[in-house]
Amino acid sequence: MKKGAKKKLLKKKKEDIPGTSSIEILSGDEELIHNEDLTKKLLEVFNAHPNFIGQIDAVTEERMTYQEMRRSSVKLAMWLQTLYCGFCTNVVITVCTSNQMFATIPFLSSLYLDAIFNPWDVKYFDNHMRLMFFLVEYEPEVMFIDSKNYDTLIQCINTVNRNNREENIVSPRIVTFGQREEVESFEAIVNRNIDDEELSKFAHERIHPMNIAATMFTPNGANYPGKIYMRVFALTYPSNQEVPTMPTGSVGLWHGSFAWTFNVVLMLRSIINRVTVVKFSGSTDENLFGAIEKFKVNWVCLEGIKCTDMFKTDFHTHDLSSVKQVVLSDPLYKQSTYELLLENFKNTSIIQVYSISSEGIIAAYQQVTVDWLTNQSRGPLASNIQIKILDMQTKNPVNLHVKLNAEPPQGEIFFKYMFKWCKPKTCDMRHCWNYQAEKDNLDKKAKSAIATSWSSTEDYGYVNSNQELQVEGRKKTLIKYKGAHIAAERIERVLHYHPGVAEAVVCAMPNKDDGQHPIAYIRKETGIEVTKEEIIELMSNHLPDKYQLRGGVHFKMDFPYLPNGRIDRALVINTERLTIFVIDEHTL
Repeated sequence: MKKGAKKKLLKKKKEDIPGTSSIEILSGDEELIHNEDLTKKLLEVFNAHPNFIGQIDAVTEERMTYQEMRRSSVKLAMWLQTLYCGFCTNVVITVCTSNQMFATIPFLSSLYLDAIFNPWDVKYFDNHMRLMFFLVEYEPEVMFIDSKNYDTLIQCINTVNRNNREENIVSPRIVTFGQREEVESFEAIVNRNIDDEELSKFAHERIHPMNIAATMFTPNGANYPGKIYMRVFALTYPSNQEVPTMPTGSVGLWHGSFAWTFNVVLMLRSIINRVTVVKFSGSTDENLFGAIEKFKVNWVCLEGIKCTDMFKTDFHTHDLSSVKQVVLSDPLYKQSTYELLLENFKNTSIIQVYSISSEGIIAAYQQVTVDWLTNQSRGPLASNIQIKILDMQTKNPVNLHVKLNAEPPQGEIFFKYMFKWCKPKTCDMRHCWNYQAEKDNLDKKAKSAIATSWSSTEDYGYVNSNQELQVEGRKKTLIKYKGAHIAAERIERVLHYHPGVAEAVVCAMPNKDDGQHPIAYIRKETGIEVTKEEIIELMSNHLPDKYQLRGGVHFKMDFPYLPNGRIDRALVINTERLTIFVIDEHTL
């Protein structure tokens, strides 16, 4: 987006979904929606509790109080206002640092100014092609990076601009965490001598709830790239406030950078609820267990893939009894990981959330139990969410109210927000723009831009007899066998039941008689033997005939990965298809 560009109310394209019968819609509980002045709310919390410890670095044990967070974020916001003559709307502010405690400051400043927060994972700097792609894709106007990465960034910027002869595609203002002679440092900006009276005069922007708060690479994408936008209303939407539970004075921890969309919401909720957050800055998984014990952490949020990795460390020597809640952002594929979670986090509520990354909200959640194979991505809808499921063939909504023991109809999952806005006469939230207002702060046109559309989750699933949403897998990974749709992820979950399977990818192999056959690529667990015959027997024991691996079972030494740590499915599929084609041609 160009500097100074005026934001539009983006009205989503309505999906042509027939049918409005109550048996075709499933709804979560409905709560009143407020158009909150988030900056005012944040600054009041900071001012009211200046000595509260807001953040702790897990390794250095450095602490940051609310007073420090307020002063630093306001100073940085004032610096940005000077840079852009007071108008920062739509300015893309990129942050890429291993110091996640410092990363919070540009996030807050961008929120105050109606700018667009654009977090990158530090792993992006490991690949110059990827780095150049993100430079062109996001066109950052201000970049906050670690000083050690300055030379790499300049090299990539010059390469991008050199390949475009007409004009410079990217020319960001660079600020470094740590000193560099060539540019201004983050520390120099936030340590400027500005007294509290001057800081109190800071004027923030009034932000429309449909404006973009953040944009980033999708955290659970299965191929590359995937760009998402997180809008302001999602930061405080009811579905995002349910898990984890955040009592005032509690201590929370999550692994990863702001590039995971859930972390943006978690940080905001933690500040408002006065929760101390333990931040990791390039720490190992073993440090995570040590931090839980040292800082008496009460709740932990983890990506499923990270949860699997962390149990490979020596965790048995740590006391984890302080943890009352563990939240998983996505399914765990290995039975052993579930068992370790239940064994080591005793008397702990373990919840898996189903989130819609393109919107940055939580759509469904569940209590994890020992019943692993039937415990994947299943649970009641979160507040203010509605869903429909469309038949893959007819595109018509299916009946979501099935009888007990009856096979529920499956299809593509669509969702819609439930917006019951507060009114000026009855609004009792002090930080809402409608509080004691003479007229509604959002007109009908603005409200309709947010609330009227059905959107696809791009997932495939059904609603069971308990009125729980069950997600089977991604729509784009479906395998079409004799007219039936087979979720590749369902097969992968069963494959991971075998202790010798470290990772697995299932995809479609074309077949002239049946349409497509499932084919599996497996990386073996070190030190554990597994054979094709064992895999075939496992599938036969746990899944119906249509799910059987008629395309074959192939073992691989390794898989290609995306920046988020997931397997690059598209690259695996394209590479393996080419290999099979070459072999067939050679045989002919």
